[in-house]
Amino acid sequence: MAVLEWCKLFADNQGWHFWRRVVTDVNAFELGLLVAAGRTQIELDRLIQQTRTYRDRFVAHLDNELVMHIPDFDPLLRTASYYFSHVVMNEMTECERLRGGLTDLDQYYQDCFDEAVQVFALVPQP
Repeated sequence: MAVLEWCKLFADNQGWHFWRRVVTDVNAFELGLLVAAGRTQIELDRLIQQTRTYRDRFVAHLDNELVMHIPDFDPLLRTASYYFSHVVMNEMTECERLRGGLTDLDQYYQDCFDEAVQVFALVPQP
């Protein structure tokens, strides 16, 4: 699911959810995206293509390929986190931010992870 959703934001240029449809300052966002990904534009384009191929051949449809080439998920997570932070801080009004409550995706992940660890600790072990 993460790959499908990531591709909606970053790999489907003509798609309804592509980042260019949301971001007002495209140049600033693109620069920040490269920094977040830790990639040059050429490297990011290659990663996007690899992720799109992985989605198309193994996630959305199982083709007859014998070898699965899984993309590096670290920069995918960093770009999604950057996108979220950028939208919250630059594309939403203060009122929308307050109403939504969630402003830091990394902190939200950590909070959910910590909660899962606590819940798992309550489960009797065989």
